[in-house]
Amino acid sequence: MDTSPKDIQERRMRVTCSVPYHCPEEPLKLTIRGLEGTRLGQRTTISNGVIQTVVDVEMSWEDHGKSLICSLRRRNGSEISKSTMQLEVKCEFCLRMRDLGTVDAPKDVRVIASPGTIIQEGETLSLECTIKSSNPEVSEYLWYKDDQLMYDQPTLNGIEFETKGDRHSGAYRCEAKNGFGSKKSEELRIDVQYPPKEVKVWGMPPGGIKEGEKVDLQCSSQGNPPISHYEWYKLPQTDVFRNSDQLHFNAIQLEHAGTYYCVANNSLGQSESSQVTLDVLYAPKDVQLVIENEQLPIKETDTVRLNCSFSHSKPSNDIWYEWYKDKFKLSNQGNPLDFPANLQQAGDYTCEACNAIKCVPAQPVTIDIHYAPKGVKVVQEPENSIHEGNHVNLRCKVEKANPKVDSYRWYKDGVRQHLDSAPAELTIYQVTSAHSGTYWCEATNSVATSRSQQIRLNVYYGPRNISLSLERQVAVTEGMNVSLLCAADANPPPHSFELYRDKEVLMQRRERILLLRKVQVKDSGDYHCKAYNTISPKPEQLCNNRAPERAVNSSLAFLNEGAEEAVSYAVLRFPPGASEEQDDYARVNAPRVALDPSNEEVVYSVVKKPEATSKGDTKHDYENVVAQKEEELHYSSLVNLAPRPQLIYRDSETDSESEESIQYAALKH
Repeated sequence: MDTSPKDIQERRMRVTCSVPYHCPEEPLKLTIRGLEGTRLGQRTTISNGVIQTVVDVEMSWEDHGKSLICSLRRRNGSEISKSTMQLEVKCEFCLRMRDLGTVDAPKDVRVIASPGTIIQEGETLSLECTIKSSNPEVSEYLWYKDDQLMYDQPTLNGIEFETKGDRHSGAYRCEAKNGFGSKKSEELRIDVQYPPKEVKVWGMPPGGIKEGEKVDLQCSSQGNPPISHYEWYKLPQTDVFRNSDQLHFNAIQLEHAGTYYCVANNSLGQSESSQVTLDVLYAPKDVQLVIENEQLPIKETDTVRLNCSFSHSKPSNDIWYEWYKDKFKLSNQGNPLDFPANLQQAGDYTCEACNAIKCVPAQPVTIDIHYAPKGVKVVQEPENSIHEGNHVNLRCKVEKANPKVDSYRWYKDGVRQHLDSAPAELTIYQVTSAHSGTYWCEATNSVATSRSQQIRLNVYYGPRNISLSLERQVAVTEGMNVSLLCAADANPPPHSFELYRDKEVLMQRRERILLLRKVQVKDSGDYHCKAYNTISPKPEQLCNNRAPERAVNSSLAFLNEGAEEAVSYAVLRFPPGASEEQDDYARVNAPRVALDPSNEEVVYSVVKKPEATSKGDTKHDYENVVAQKEEELHYSSLVNLAPRPQLIYRDSETDSESEESIQYAALKH
């Protein structure tokens, strides 16, 4: 705002007020107030982005000290800003009158407050502007608060209003004006006191509070006198939760959730804030993993059910579960978790209960699946060939079992072996051929019994129970082929045989049938055989020669002491002369043990020699015929003694044998 001319005197003057502004959509109004009585005209122009208002006025000494106000307003009348100018009108006449002491500006201007300078909010405050003298008299009064003009129009010397806290607290002064001049009072500070108000809580996190987050709430308030202290309360408790203007949680926990409010205090009273709720969001609590099978322990082929549970969660909806086996995540699994009980499913399981906050794991549980023994087999130690007299150990080996095997059973050829205990190993210290057979074992635990595959225990031993007999039980005549069968008990089977006659080796064969072609009388004698396998690769002395009981032309019997078994003989004998009458005996000593009659066999071969023919007569063949004369019948007996586990030999040189232990081959002519 400006005046022209700059030196204001009692004459016509122009007051200009302008402001740079350009907004066609929001036109503004610029007005000048304060000299309405002397205004000659006012006009407003808008040009080049400037709004300008010009007023022409007639000044007089009475305008000295008045205020001109330039106000910028919107279309609706609301004031945007203003500018004030105080007029100083020079009046020569007035100066002379003052020098003469005839006129003067107001003197000793003061402000008086009632009921006082300290007042409580709501009470009425009266302010009076007093002067000691003024000549001429005061024409108008102006009031200021904190150096700001309180009213646009001059007022009387007193103002009165209901106090409103900080709005009316401050420094007040008044200004008295007369036609000669004006005078401002000293500041008078009015203190409007009130209890705390507008108590507010600040710092609430947006979007909810997650457990473990840092939370700082601030309590603020206005009060005069100032707030002395703050208190925090948590409903429904009535005791103070915390004495501070801040409610601080370094890591908020579930127990901190609740409704809070704060209270501000000063000497005039207290006020409380609105309630705020700390809604703490947290992950599932007390997550547990439980095996829900009714029958425990879990056995193979059962169905395992695992249930993952929790006590509470916030938010409580949209809960999902994660499953892990041996720390590896299982995909697409719900709750509860069901799966078949097998060895592949055994292990450590855990689950996680999850919500939007996070996933919380449960303590792992171990799924221990019980199953019958698996991979049961019999292991032979040593694995190589077992010979009679060796040591052998059969071990029932179990690949795995849960729980462990608590007992074993052994079977041989389908018959359970009754042992003093139920050992995992079956040990035979002195193996005999009787131990040969098919073995298996059974392993038992609390679930079931499992059986092994069969194993064959093959005991190897040298030939024994050697016997020699006619392949066909027919009468033997001179000139025919005789097949002798050499039989022996051996494992592995014999690979070669030897035929002896009166201790002389007649032949060696790989076959057990030994063929005598076109036997003659001269072939009569004691025959026996020997058998060999890999256990007895070298020939052994099979027969034990003993002196005959009497020196006669007879067959002799022998015993196989090496094998401790009886040996059978094939005896072919012809008398030395057809005219001689003589009985010869071939005696075989038998063991004392009783013979099973079913195992003894006596075969008689009847050999006939025809009567002597005259010289030149045709020679007849031998044939089996009914004897015309008993003297011309000859008997050859083949005796096959049954095998014996033990032999007790008698002295062959004594005649004390019983008739039951002597077999006879009668050769008579």
